[in-house]
Parts: sequence; C-alpha cells; structure tokens
Amino acid sequence: MKEPTLHGYILVATVMALTLVSPAASTQGAAEAAVEGGTVVKAEVTAEATPEATPEMPEMPEMPEMPEMEVETGAQQTEPPGQEAPVEAQTTAPGDWSGSVSLLTDYAYRGVSQTLEEPALQGELRWTHGSGFYVAAWASNVDFIPSGGPDDGADLEIDYLLGFSRSIGEDMSWGAGLTYYTYPGTADGIDYDFLELNLSYGYRWLTFGLNLSDDVIASGETGVDYVVSGAFPLGGKLTLGATVAYWDLDDALGDGYLRWEARIAREFRGVVLSLGYHDTDSAGGGLFGENASERLIVGISRAF
Repeated sequence: MKEPTLHGYILVATVMALTLVSPAASTQGAAEAAVEGGTVVKAEVTAEATPEATPEMPEMPEMPEMPEMEVETGAQQTEPPGQEAPVEAQTTAPGDWSGSVSLLTDYAYRGVSQTLEEPALQGELRWTHGSGFYVAAWASNVDFIPSGGPDDGADLEIDYLLGFSRSIGEDMSWGAGLTYYTYPGTADGIDYDFLELNLSYGYRWLTFGLNLSDDVIASGETGVDYVVSGAFPLGGKLTLGATVAYWDLDDALGDGYLRWEARIAREFRGVVLSLGYHDTDSAGGGLFGENASERLIVGISRAF
C-alpha cells in the first residue's frame, strides 16, 4: 500500500469536519474514509443516506515537488555551509615560497672570509611547509686563492638545505636539518663539497646550535661547531644580534678556534641595512691567516 500523501491527509480531515457539522451525520453514523494514492475512497455507510448528505469534495491538486537545493562555491561544496570538515579530512595548508637577495662588503663564514675580503652577492630561495618542513638553496660568489696563485676553479658556492623546525609554546623552538655545501666548477682533482648535520634549540631570544660533519671542509675528518647566538629587538625596527662559537677542527686541521660577532640591523621600507663586526682568536688566525682577522661587514638585503 502506498504511503498517504500530504493532500490526502488534508482531504480526510476535511471530510471528518464536514461530517461532524452535517445535519445528516447523526442519522447515517460516521462515515469511514480510506486514503489511497492521494484520493478519498468512501467506505460502506451504516445507515441510509439522505438527500442532504454532504457532497463529495473535489480532489485537491497535487502539490509540486520541491527541487533539491544545491550550494556551490566554485567547486561543488561537500559540507553544509559553516560546518567544519572532520579532523581526519583536513589537510595542512600548502607551503610558502620566500627568498632574499643580499649585497655585502665581505662574505665571512664562521669568522673566515670566503671572498678574500671582497664584496659578495648572495641569494636564497626557500619553500616552507605549514608543518615546519623546509627546503632551500643558497648561493654566493667565493674566491679562495689570491691573485697569481693556482686556479682552483671555485668561484661559486651553492648550498642545499633540507630540514624541519617547530615552535614549542611561545618561548621554545627546535630544528634539525642537513646542509650540503657545493662548489661547482672546481678544477680536476679539487673537491670542496661536504655534508653537515645542523641541530638547534631556541629559548626566547637565545639559540643553541650544533653543527656536525664527518667530512668537514672536504677533509675526510670530523668537525663539530658549537654555537650560542642571540637576537634582541631594540624597537623602532632595530635588531641587535651576537654570536659566540667554537669550531673544533682538531681531526681535520689539528686545531680549533673561537669566533665572535656582533651586528645591528635596521629595516627600512622592506630593505634591511646591517653592520657586523667579526673576529676570531689567535688559533683562527693561525689556521686561516688574514682571512680570519677582525673586520666590519656592511650589508643590504631585500626579502620577497
């Protein structure tokens, strides 16, 4: 049997109401009605009908079916408006690209000039995922051999970085990554490339770093770099930074050295101007000569 429709219920209620108010209702008794397919079907009457019997009501027109509503937001929406997707269906936002270009009066790597105290043009391109994962490439011009010496062919350094960093609450952070230092174009028999593991832990304005390599500066030996650095906002878009570190190169070069630096930077309309002071102890000078002497480095950089 088909389920009664809405207008069928309305007709039944109408017939019952008319029956209650009809003068002949008391003599003929209650008329039973059955609903079938949306129309009224009269049942057998228990008493003889009178001429005043209520006439049969005309069939009500069938109500049109309401169309199903759809909501579109460019693509077909699968969740009701305003309702969040289940946690398991949510995905982390895609990563962001960033980069920078810098011009400096010298390129000092761990307190040692990599350009014979000449200017350096540097650039970086980085992709960072919302989870903390990142990949990057960094490049700079280099020059290790003074004029007149044997040409090693190394004029460019390209570093490839891969890692992960996260914040822990508002005050702490940590990171782990790999840096692969490469020097394309070096002469036959010369290989400066090496891989390094980088670990860091930050607390408020302080950062503690540990850099380890089993082929430090392509020596085939182990080197460990211990770093403590800090960044202190001074207000007015001024930032003061400082670093103290010790690079243990005993296995590779027979000694290690201490280095330190202080720098101040000022952002102005998206451009950062910086001034840094770099120096090493006597052991650094013994290992790298004048390239490890004290120096001031002026820089200008733009991030995008």
